[in-house]
Amino acid sequence: MVTAHGGYAAEWRYSTPHHKLFLKILGKRILRNASCLHATAPLEVAGFRALGYEGAVTVIPNGIEPSDFADLPQPEYAEQLWPALRGCPVVLFLSRISPEKGLDQLVAGIVRWRSSSGIPEGKPRLLDIGCGYGYFSREARNRGFEVTAVNPSEWERSICFQLAGIEPIPGFFEEIDFTNHEYDAIIASQVLEHIVNPMPFLEKTRDLLAPGGVLALAVPSFDSVWVRLLRTRENGVLWVPEHVNYFTPHSLELLLRRAGFRTIQSRQYLRVPYNCLSRRFGLRGAARMLLNNAVRFGQIPFALAVCLLRMGACLHVWCTCDEATHR
Repeated sequence: MVTAHGGYAAEWRYSTPHHKLFLKILGKRILRNASCLHATAPLEVAGFRALGYEGAVTVIPNGIEPSDFADLPQPEYAEQLWPALRGCPVVLFLSRISPEKGLDQLVAGIVRWRSSSGIPEGKPRLLDIGCGYGYFSREARNRGFEVTAVNPSEWERSICFQLAGIEPIPGFFEEIDFTNHEYDAIIASQVLEHIVNPMPFLEKTRDLLAPGGVLALAVPSFDSVWVRLLRTRENGVLWVPEHVNYFTPHSLELLLRRAGFRTIQSRQYLRVPYNCLSRRFGLRGAARMLLNNAVRFGQIPFALAVCLLRMGACLHVWCTCDEATHR
């Protein structure tokens, strides 16, 4: 008997090339050899049938019935057990209430984070500068942030509204009046390299951060392995005339320090598009899938080595205001 934990037959599980490869090589063989499958709902039975399984299926629900939750304790009951929760948001913990799941640690951890971060109650506020098509804005909103986005491009603003339901403020960040506004997090991804004078830009972001707030930056790295290898033929970092400033890990840290920031964490990334070779050679079917997976997984040790040598293609930096310079 196979216990199909976690949606074994769910369509989304096999939407990526390596999952499709698993299903073709091993997954269907497991199904064929099973004498019986366990499903938690009739919908999972239909999923098994769609994968070609014709054997016996036993439906055993997880044991959760909506009627069991018709009369739940009031929030005050939890506040009596954990006084630190008074006035704090409540998290719905969908798992077994058992010691190994660490529910007590989860609740206590949230309380400690909210207390130490200095973030006031309510939704945390995020400012997405140069939001592009709104991918990050949408993800941030889905994770509970109140999002304000900025973008000077009318075309990108319209796509952002269609994609994320967020209407960005039109114009350049430096020219917009944010009087009486402050944000718990500000992100500027692939923006700083386009700014002629980044210092006033950074100082403005510093003044908009709430106490305990974080500025997240992503910029191309001039120390990139591709710049070192390709030199003037490289066109990702050295994108002239769009990129007017170039940063190394050291120069970016110095700039942030002079603008009154303290770096919390910095990382480097190097990712090669997994379909770059299959597209170049016009491959299809199984050959395309195999080459895509070879590039996807084969680049991991190379990328790790390059980033350890501080030659990643992209710099990600998280920083906060230095207490001495914060308003």
